[in-house]
Amino acid sequence: MRIRKAGLNLQPERDFEVVNPESDPRYREIWSEYYRIMARRGVTPTIAQAEIRRNPTLIGAMLLRRGEADAPITGPSGQYTEQLKPIADVIRPVVERAPVSRRSRC
Repeated sequence: MRIRKAGLNLQPERDFEVVNPESDPRYREIWSEYYRIMARRGVTPTIAQAEIRRNPTLIGAMLLRRGEADAPITGPSGQYTEQLKPIADVIRPVVERAPVSRRSRC
C-alpha cells in the first residue's frame, strides 16, 4: 500500500474514509446536489451521475461542501488546474476563508 511505502501512520476508517460511489448510500444525494449546483451550466442529471461516479476530486469537493469531510486529497497525477476546477465549481471561495492552495513536491 502506498501509505506504508511513504512511512505514514494512517489507517483507513481510523484516519480517513475511502469513498466508493458504486456502493456509497449517499451517492444519490450527492449527484442530485451536484446537479442542482451545475444545472445552469448545462449539466443534466445523467451527466451529474457520471461525473460523481468517475471524478474522485469532485466527490471529495462535494463531501467537503456538505460538511462530511475536512479536506479532499487529490491525486498526484493530472494538472493542477484540472484538479482545482471541480473544487472551485462546487465550493465558492469566501474572503474570510484561507485561499485554495496546493503542496508540490518540486
